[in-house]
Parts: sequence; C-alpha cells; structure tokens
Amino acid sequence: MPWYRNVENPLVVNDKGMMVHGKIQRPITDAEFQTALETGDFKREKHKAYAVLLFYTGVRRGEGTRTLKEQFTITKSKIIWEVGPRFKKAKYLKTCPACQNRNSTKANFCKNCAADLSQVTASLERTKTVTTGPLELPLSAPFMMLLKKAIEDTPKGEKVFPYSPRTTWNIMHRAGLFYPHLSRLTRITTFYQKGFKNPDLKGWTGLSLAALDYYAGLAETSKMGKSLAEKD
Repeated sequence: MPWYRNVENPLVVNDKGMMVHGKIQRPITDAEFQTALETGDFKREKHKAYAVLLFYTGVRRGEGTRTLKEQFTITKSKIIWEVGPRFKKAKYLKTCPACQNRNSTKANFCKNCAADLSQVTASLERTKTVTTGPLELPLSAPFMMLLKKAIEDTPKGEKVFPYSPRTTWNIMHRAGLFYPHLSRLTRITTFYQKGFKNPDLKGWTGLSLAALDYYAGLAETSKMGKSLAEKD
C-alpha cells in the first residue's frame, strides 16, 4: 500500500465533493516528479505541461489557469513568465469605525487611532495583491519543452491552461502528484534547502515573511533529519 494512503493521510471528501488526501508536508522529489511525468495517467499531453508549470514555479493553482499566452515570452534559453498580481487569501479583520483602518481579530484597540474595537465584529476581507517580477524558467530543465509547446500551441489572447479547480486537482492526482498545492510546498521548501533566503522567496512567491516562516520551518526540519546521518 502506498505511504500516502495510510491511516495518517486518508482520502476524504472535501466541502466541494472532491476526494482529497490529508495534508502532506513532505516535498515531491525530482525522481518522483520524473516518474509521474513518464508513467502518470495524463488524459491530455497538455496536462503534463500544467504539472510542469506548477512543479517548477510553485504558483497557486489559479495563477496558472488564468494566464494568457501573451504573459509568456520564449527565448533561446528560457521561458519568461509575467505572472501578474499574485493571489492573496482572504482573512478576518476588524475594521475601525472611526478611521477605517483594518486590524487583527485579536485587537481591542485600533493600531492607528486607538479607538475601542472590543465590540467590533471581524469580517472576512481580502488583503492587498502583490505583483512580483517575472519568473524565468530555463528550457534546459527536465520536461520544460512540454511547457514551451503548450504555450506555442495556444492561440493569441487565450488562456494556456483554461482548467477548472476540479480539473487541476484531477491532473495532479491522476499523475501521482497528489494535489496542486503540494507543488507549491515542494518548490518553496526546495528553494530554502538550496540556500535561498526570505527576500528571494518573497520576490518569487509574493508571500509575506510571516507566511514564508511555515515553509522555512519545514525545510529546516528536513535538513535537521538528514543531519542525523552525518558524522561529526
């Protein structure tokens, strides 16, 4: 039985009626990705290109599906991707009735004008979007030519990967890559393990330093485990 189907990581039905794995905190290895691309159950060749995009960039699922052909530039050695404004998750905030400043749910007083917030109810709001610099992907990376072909085959003005959330999940699941967000965890933790720092990761992902701390912790835990086999 595969390790990911054990009782610690069962398949469950989410609120959208989709079968999903429990949360996985181990990155996909290069060897596992290669096996998935070579033997995975892809219904279309272009589905492989979508998996390549997620694995190498670590973008959110929807950042990949919204992208138009014109956001990619192909040179002799690389693909340059203008991702555009990065998605930000909504979160609960308290809006000050006096100055309209947004505060955390735990705040009893506004950090801007010190107004009393003890009776203010938090509401779900989206944070400001962040636009990062273009992401550069070397054509020499394994399977990158699949992405190049998918871009070239897309008509002008159209999305390269016009897939629904369910389809994106199915693409990754059938290939043995579990679910889209695991590629995000994989890329970010791998960057940390290769020595990149918070400013580098913030520039690549658009994430806040607080959000990056979670991934940095996973990378450090992995390195700590590997160190147990090292000789003093």
